Amino acid sequence: MMGWLRKGARGSALAWTAVVLAVVVLPLTLLLIDGARILYADTRLQDATDAACEALAQASIYEQVQQFQQSGKIKPRLSYRSRRAASAVFAQTIGNDPVLKDAHPALSLSVSGGLPLCTASASVQALFLNYTTHLRAASVPSARGSRR
Repeated sequence: MMGWLRKGARGSALAWTAVVLAVVVLPLTLLLIDGARILYADTRLQDATDAACEALAQASIYEQVQQFQQSGKIKPRLSYRSRRAASAVFAQTIGNDPVLKDAHPALSLSVSGGLPLCTASASVQALFLNYTTHLRAASVPSARGSRR
């Protein structure tokens, strides 16, 4: 009864497969690649921010101990040496990362509530789709001291 449809539809499976691949599978694959790239950049930015904040805490511990010994009080502040140590660790952690090197990462250091606060931002351009994602990361040092 439907034999006339089958004779004229010969080879249409290949055409339908090509359409599904072009319209559904390829865009989903491109979206998956861009999404994974952005998640990778977000993780690397957070890792670099955490490392910079720990370096900031380590560099400022000695200065705060000296300040406490002299005055009996600690006033949290970020010295040039502490800021420089944090910036160096941030730059070294990001290094030549293929995703973040063109994202213009920036590190900002401040004191909030008596604790150093490290924030970083970057703008990651998607490879295939036309959009830019602005990533932000924040960290507070754990400031674990070692007892000797």
